[in-house]
Amino acid sequence: GVVVACVPTHGATFATGVNNIPEYPSTDTPRPIADNTTFTSPIVVTDTETVLDVEVRLNITHTYDGDLDLFLIGPNGTRVDLSSDNGGTGENFNNTIFDDEAPTAITAGVPPYVGRFRPEGSLATLDGLAANGTRSLEVTDDAGSDIGTLSSWTLILTFAAQACGPEAVYQSHQLQTDACSSGAAGGGDGPWVAG
Repeated sequence: GVVVACVPTHGATFATGVNNIPEYPSTDTPRPIADNTTFTSPIVVTDTETVLDVEVRLNITHTYDGDLDLFLIGPNGTRVDLSSDNGGTGENFNNTIFDDEAPTAITAGVPPYVGRFRPEGSLATLDGLAANGTRSLEVTDDAGSDIGTLSSWTLILTFAAQACGPEAVYQSHQLQTDACSSGAAGGGDGPWVAG
């Protein structure tokens, strides 16, 4: 479950679930994408749960998507081909989510690739690992004449569902004496009066 916060009228806040699909945004973006260059953008995860599923969301502006090779590198060095030389003269990746369970392959998609797409490689090769460690997005522009920007990217991990923490349980109550004799609901006679 996703964390849902509730704010009762008396101002207390509590969570009704545990977020088992956390997102980890990049902290070193935006980054320029120059012709004939490669760079990596790391995301460090400190959580230690076992990863059940991996997804990647990214935003890239580029004037020729066919120049781009995009790989996710796992904490164990495993490289997953997200997209290599796809999109031809098309432009951009707009909130593109790479997801093994997506109905459309990135190779069948059309720029700016809005929505969910299966990567060229399998992100499942990074499932089953401990979450802690560094995962990097490797971006290569392998041709001249067109440049762009890695605006942002986010690592999305799925962990096993977790039981909620302690919950509120009724123990007792105590009525307070109605001391309001004017200016509020009540008559100052002890019993509570609705209002």
